[in-house]
Amino acid sequence: MHLRVNGLSGFVCSLSRATSCSIAEVKSGIQSLTGIPCIQQKVVCDDRELEDEELLESLVPDNSMEVERSLELVLLRIDPARAEALHAVRCNGLCLETLPEELRGDRDIVLAAVKNTGFAVIHAHPELRSDREIALASVSDRGFVLRYLEDSLKADRGVVLAAVGNDGFALRHASDGLRADREVALRAVRTNGSAVQYVGNCLAQDREIALAAVSSSGAALRYVAPVFRRDRDVVLAAVRSCGQALKFIEDERLREDPEVALAAVRSDFTAFQHVPFQLKTDRTIALAAVKQSARIFKSLPETVKSDREVALAAVQNDGFLLNLITQELQHDRDIVLAAVSNSAVLGYACVEMQEDREVVLAAVRHEGTMLQYSSGKLKSDAEVVLTAVKHNGFAVVYADGKLRCCREVMLEAVRNSGSVLQWAPEELKMDLQVALAAVASNPAATKFVSEELKKKRKFWLAALRQNIGVTEFLPKKLRRDQGELGQGLRKLSAEAYKKLDAEKQQLEAKLQSAQGSPKASKQLPEVLGKVQLALAQGKKQVSDLRTTVAAEIQQVLPQVLHEVMQSKAAELKKLLDAGAQEWKEKYSIECDRRRKLHNLVQELKGNIRVYCRVRPMTDAEAAQGCCIAFPAPDEIQISNPDLGLKKSWQFNEIYRQNSQQEDLFSGIRDLVVSMLDGYNVCMFAYGQTGSGKTFSMQGSKENPGVYTRTFSELFKVAKERIGWKIELKGACVEIYNEEIRDLLLGPNDKKQKLQVRQGKEGNFVPGLTMQTVHNVEEVEMLLNTAQMNRTVAATDMNLHSSRSHLAVQILGTMTNPDGKQFSSAITLVDLAGSERLAKSGVSGDRAKEAIAINKSLSALGDVIAARAQKNAHTPYRNSILTHFLQDSLGGDSKTLMLLQINPCASHVEESMCSLTFGARVNAVEMKKS
Repeated sequence: MHLRVNGLSGFVCSLSRATSCSIAEVKSGIQSLTGIPCIQQKVVCDDRELEDEELLESLVPDNSMEVERSLELVLLRIDPARAEALHAVRCNGLCLETLPEELRGDRDIVLAAVKNTGFAVIHAHPELRSDREIALASVSDRGFVLRYLEDSLKADRGVVLAAVGNDGFALRHASDGLRADREVALRAVRTNGSAVQYVGNCLAQDREIALAAVSSSGAALRYVAPVFRRDRDVVLAAVRSCGQALKFIEDERLREDPEVALAAVRSDFTAFQHVPFQLKTDRTIALAAVKQSARIFKSLPETVKSDREVALAAVQNDGFLLNLITQELQHDRDIVLAAVSNSAVLGYACVEMQEDREVVLAAVRHEGTMLQYSSGKLKSDAEVVLTAVKHNGFAVVYADGKLRCCREVMLEAVRNSGSVLQWAPEELKMDLQVALAAVASNPAATKFVSEELKKKRKFWLAALRQNIGVTEFLPKKLRRDQGELGQGLRKLSAEAYKKLDAEKQQLEAKLQSAQGSPKASKQLPEVLGKVQLALAQGKKQVSDLRTTVAAEIQQVLPQVLHEVMQSKAAELKKLLDAGAQEWKEKYSIECDRRRKLHNLVQELKGNIRVYCRVRPMTDAEAAQGCCIAFPAPDEIQISNPDLGLKKSWQFNEIYRQNSQQEDLFSGIRDLVVSMLDGYNVCMFAYGQTGSGKTFSMQGSKENPGVYTRTFSELFKVAKERIGWKIELKGACVEIYNEEIRDLLLGPNDKKQKLQVRQGKEGNFVPGLTMQTVHNVEEVEMLLNTAQMNRTVAATDMNLHSSRSHLAVQILGTMTNPDGKQFSSAITLVDLAGSERLAKSGVSGDRAKEAIAINKSLSALGDVIAARAQKNAHTPYRNSILTHFLQDSLGGDSKTLMLLQINPCASHVEESMCSLTFGARVNAVEMKKS
């Protein structure tokens, strides 16, 4: 390399055209000669700046006849600040934001930044955002940055085409004229099918665009024109692209088309949940779904589960489904073979299959311990047992006693799992070959070797050769052995270190040669991988060699630590006391802060919320049809064919027919915590009789409802709050015919008339029984007592238990670590059925009960309406129910309404009334009064 000064440009660099190196290496050579840093160098050839990765060989045309002449490159020195900025944005374009204003106005720097990441254009100088070349580079990397460009560029066809080619959704930011451009629209929907929603109105009826959109993304079916949602070809293309598009099909004929359903489940097995029930019995559709995911098998109709090919496909994917297939198919040899080859499920097989030699062999090849489920005669089959212990040495414990004493079987077992030597007979524990095979697999197996054998130096020397980790179990007197064993140990250590040094030198030599090679960048990862592997192996060997020293240190360490702790005990106690006091203060501050933040989150979610839960239908109800649909996750729709009416509502949460009790409680868990923070909380279940209110609130012993889960959560959180004193009391009442009844009174307790009174801290009921509870068992006893009292009352009062409101109230008294005390309550109400009197068809006493129920529910509606309209007066006293719930329905309390819906078409009018009432509640805005 020769450099000569050129007054005009700086330097001229002359090199041989045949030189094999990159421009980056040329810059390194220039730096060594001139001291100019590489990042401040700009190398130009034929008026073109050369990139660092370019090779000099590439600068010579293939047909050039001037290879022997020297190649001259012009070197320009760049401003240091500008050079550093260029280098920074080439590595990370977002660094543009941190640069000074004048550098953010440098076109070359901005162009380099947007080439690295198009998003950097938002940090460019406003004038450069209108630069077409910069805009093109930006949108080619990040199409969505079109939204940050000037309007003139949003109308530039080339820029918009580049943007939608990278991100179809960039179409929404294009000018109206280009959104109506067919080529632009086609490119956008081919990139992101759902971008079809931003296509101009004039193209909404274009079938080719609709087909391209759904072919790119099946979910785009929801955005295409209604006419295409009924087009079979468009629908087929959509479900082939995304099986979940099945739920967006509006035409019932297409939803029930077997070919459409089959294409959907082949694309995405989860689409099976949207397949109409009558098609779920289609063998071909079920088979396609099960082949993709065995989980679908559990939801198949029984008629399809009994199909041999469907069952075979299921167990090939998940052998554990063997216990779900029919008894007849559990005797099918091919199905059982497929199951045991996939999973460790021989225990689920019938006795006949557990006696089949081929089935057992397949099972133990997958998991050796499956030998335990085979028949007795197969446990004495040498081939079966040998196969089992080869795959899992512990299978030997299930083998026949004679085979456990077989040397060949035990040898295979200890080679796989050395610890199984403990189950070997004494004569095999004395067998040198068996013992060495065991310690080679696991050094800890040394403790199971016969004591006679461990007295021999020959055994220890051979064991050390097999596994250096045996050193840990070497007797103390042999560790200091100066004879053959000690020499052998030292020789093994020396050989290990020598081998490590040799490998290290060899790898260092390879690394140095690789660094000097033109292909260093390609070879370096491979060399580094070998180095890391060798270091890992060396680390393990050195660790094994140091085991002896570590064991001796561990013996001395406790005594040394004890002495140190004794000498520093007073100082440590002083530090601990000071630290404990400091952390106690911080904990108190953080608890108060957490309480305020948690309350803020609950207020942002809404002090009053409405959750809607739809119960499953019985078989008899399913025959009458379903009136409920779910257009969106937070939307419920009801259809009344008689009136030709469809209406939709949105609520905070909607739980569908397949929702579980845990799903419901996860949505109210935060409200429960608010009670322990000092806020009143109320949750009431509203709906017609038979809509599932009692199941949601009470549940069963195996699947508890809101009552039991709320108490459990309160106990859990109370236990987690260290330093707090929390006392919980429970009360159970029912409100029947505008009377409050105490459900916790004993048989000998005097009954008295209960009324709601106004106290200093809010409403309360004098004389109401409040029982202190400490755990879930006491809660269950409390609820059982209330239920028994309610059942007796039901017999005496003409089954009025189903015609009354049941309320469970939990009163909490909390004292924080600073001694500050506050109290609050959570009230959980199972309201009586809300059906209209004409619908219920009752008379006499039942009619009076229904009138009282509807009066209290109407009063509840009036209170909610008054809160929604922000009236000066709220009529809480119009009903015992609203008067009892006053503190939970007003102020800064947290209220949740659980709206229970019966989806049966015969109850459509009652369900519509319930949903309308829920919508009124959802409109309430509660604030401190």
